[in-house]
Amino acid sequence: MASSSSNLTTNAIGHAMTERLTKTNYPLWKIQVLPALHGAQLIGYIDGLIQAPAVEIDDEKEKKVSNRAYAQ
Repeated sequence: MASSSSNLTTNAIGHAMTERLTKTNYPLWKIQVLPALHGAQLIGYIDGLIQAPAVEIDDEKEKKVSNRAYAQ
């Protein structure tokens, strides 16, 4: 069975995107991306309402360790 090429791609959060971002298509791309970010509850990281976790945190012994929440 031959496969056909398509502009349809699926991103890491499972939403189909028909347009790749280029210099000329930002409005169309944005219309596709924002609902996907809202659906995945990631929009807060984009608009700044949710801050990314710290890279390092203090453990019980007062030393810096890697923050597992940052790695996710």
